[in-house]
Amino acid sequence: MTTRADRVPRVAVVFTVVFLVLLVAPAVGEWNAWPFTGWQLFSHVRAADQSGWRATYVDDAGVERTIPFGSLPRSYHGSLGVLKSFSSFSAARRTAVCDAWASALRQRGHAVRAINLYRTHTHLRLGHQRVVRTRSSLAYSCAS
Repeated sequence: MTTRADRVPRVAVVFTVVFLVLLVAPAVGEWNAWPFTGWQLFSHVRAADQSGWRATYVDDAGVERTIPFGSLPRSYHGSLGVLKSFSSFSAARRTAVCDAWASALRQRGHAVRAINLYRTHTHLRLGHQRVVRTRSSLAYSCAS
């Protein structure tokens, strides 16, 4: 027979259930909302050759600069995911994304004439994680 002293406190049960949901839901949903993570950083094999994306804007003087997503409003901080999916977007959606980035940059005082997206290929020296060579090729350009 279970006595009252043997029962697990209700607050402990509720805490455990909430904790497990917050641990499992982001992993299943592949969300990365700090402090909860989908563990994607640790779920990819690291190889000597890595591919990625780089987004830049061209100002009125023709100087090309990396888009500072970290200094844009918080809604733009997840733009790496957008960059990874950009090639699958329709032409209209690509234009809308470029226009949104250009608008956000202009609101921060940057002059924007064009948005360029580059496909990057980096070769690392394994064991040292030192970049040996990086190549970039222009994948998309959006006039703004």
